[in-house]
Amino acid sequence: MDRFSTNKFILASKARLLEGSSIDPASLHKQGLYKFLSLLEAARSGVKTPPTLLLLEWNEKAVKSVIDSWSLPLMIRLDYTVLPKNKNLGGIPLHTYQSVRSVCKSLISQNCYPMLHPHLDRFNNKYSVGILMAPGKADSLIEVVGEGFDASDIRLGSSLFHEIIKVDILRDLILESMSISKDDYRKERTCRITKINKLKQYIDYANTNGTLLPSLDVFKLSEKMPKGEISIPSEYNPIPKTYLSDLTRIAFTIWDKVLSTLPQSKEFVASLSFLEKTGWILWDIYGHWYAR
Repeated sequence: MDRFSTNKFILASKARLLEGSSIDPASLHKQGLYKFLSLLEAARSGVKTPPTLLLLEWNEKAVKSVIDSWSLPLMIRLDYTVLPKNKNLGGIPLHTYQSVRSVCKSLISQNCYPMLHPHLDRFNNKYSVGILMAPGKADSLIEVVGEGFDASDIRLGSSLFHEIIKVDILRDLILESMSISKDDYRKERTCRITKINKLKQYIDYANTNGTLLPSLDVFKLSEKMPKGEISIPSEYNPIPKTYLSDLTRIAFTIWDKVLSTLPQSKEFVASLSFLEKTGWILWDIYGHWYAR
């Protein structure tokens, strides 16, 4: 069974555990937990999101319960109400209960809130996108990176876009599109291979030391393609029309139903990835209020 076929949300503190409809969006607003809020509101509007456990405090029972349900490894991400001075990098798998426990407790001690999902391999994304949209404006910009890249490459500005598509999400109409040059893509591919090698070292570090880091700078550089089931095509393949059509429908749902439930912003970005067996999955929606 696809672990991403159901949108399950859990909010846990030491003594309290809330699930599904018992989670109050107004309380999340008040606490400033906007990443978790954006996923919750999108899921309630029918957008596919990763099942999520947000820990406000360490709760052993809640963590062991999701390990039983979702199995190890779990993906670790984080939410916060105040931007940490050195924000740690998430989006990696934790392979043991001990590493989950250590990393979560470390984050909580830094006033960050651990978010746990079933593991989704960021190295196997077919496409990842950031959709720029504004309330009341149907024209949206879709920024795309291709196979082997991930949504953080767009969000953190560590990669050039491989394709930019302007769409009218109200009419499901492509207005403009532009793709990266072959030379620029080859350079981006080399940079991505280097980043994947560093990320693999980081995954080992986090699981061994039970803590996250704010940067990959301490890890070794390598431009050799890493071993394992990782594919980065030698040329960029434009996003298929069927994938794009599905994405435009998701963008319309977010624009029509979800943006109004989030803190006001002149512009929002929805971050999604496409996986072969899962389809499009939303990682978060953020506005100008969400520092990265």
